[in-house]
Amino acid sequence: MATLGLADVQVARGDYDEAIALLEQSSSDNSGEIDLPLDGVLMLLGRAYELAGRAGDARMIFQRVVEEFPGSFYFSSAQRELQELNIGG
Repeated sequence: MATLGLADVQVARGDYDEAIALLEQSSSDNSGEIDLPLDGVLMLLGRAYELAGRAGDARMIFQRVVEEFPGSFYFSSAQRELQELNIGG
């Protein structure tokens, strides 16, 4: 969980590339961090991509949340983010 906290701080600071690198590593299948909620990691990764101006990558990540985690607490947020990205970009 400390990984999510660190990535969140990096996003808040505007250090998007550092946050993205950390989150990409944490969301990979072989990251070894079993305790991290993958849907939460992906949502933060999608937001970091969006803030870094990488709308296509953000769209892909939010779509993954919608497809892979239909029962997730983040499902509605991911749908909303996708809708906003599709309207705005």
